Amino acid sequence: KHASDNDTIFVFSGTYYENVVVNKTLCLTAENREDTIIDARGIGDVLRIEADNVTVSNFTIRYGDNGIYLSGSHGSTIRSNNITKNRYNGITGYSSTFSNIEWNIISNNGYGINLAHYCKENTIQENTVTNNTIGIYLRADQGNNTVQGNIVQNNQFAIDIHFSNGNNIMDNVLTNSEYCIYITSSTG
Repeated sequence: KHASDNDTIFVFSGTYYENVVVNKTLCLTAENREDTIIDARGIGDVLRIEADNVTVSNFTIRYGDNGIYLSGSHGSTIRSNNITKNRYNGITGYSSTFSNIEWNIISNNGYGINLAHYCKENTIQENTVTNNTIGIYLRADQGNNTVQGNIVQNNQFAIDIHFSNGNNIMDNVLTNSEYCIYITSSTG
């Protein structure tokens, strides 16, 4: 509330029971991924990002509808977080572009990463995505996203591409899933 655009907020270890809305360009970084926890108690999104160029790193984000919701956010970075046990999505994007989702552990959510509705030019790289219904889901009029170097295992669908064009999928390790890559109504 009291932060200004371009501030860095360092969060000390502890468990914080809240829902956070970021509507300014901020860098949120935690002391330690294992011990700095934001827990939504099963109510709403844990972290909703509505501004551009936001960085979120080193948190455990759990027990929300969505762990991190990128809502019209452009150029944001989601890095080195543990995103787990969220009802619908670990990370979801809606009309978000040029964002980087990297080095996260995303597990035990409905869907791991779900980019939809005009999410374009995003990079999903070097994440470990396990035990979700769908590991990485690209859908609905998005495209030109890069999915590279991820470990995606023990999901029903490892990578699901639906109504999404021009994506680059390369150098991923996909194991122990009913469908490793599932593509429908997509080109390029």
